Amino acid sequence: MADKNNNNTNPETPQELTAFIETVIKQLYQKVNLKVLEKKLTFYLLVDDMGSRIDELEKSIGDLLQQTSADSTDNELEPNTKDPGN
Repeated sequence: MADKNNNNTNPETPQELTAFIETVIKQLYQKVNLKVLEKKLTFYLLVDDMGSRIDELEKSIGDLLQQTSADSTDNELEPNTKDPGN
């Protein structure tokens, strides 16, 4: 896992070994951070999608309540045409 910009994949001195290890650690850190960011983004997108679905559900429930209220108002205004004797 050598640094792509560094052709020295066989460090010979302690300084070269230190630089090589630091480079590898930075690369691993970047990869881990990328994975964490991807997971966070996925989570936020799922939460956003869930929020949109909840908004749609609330709107549908509101529409149904309005429709039910209008239907019950219409029923109260209609005269009773049933014969109570039957």
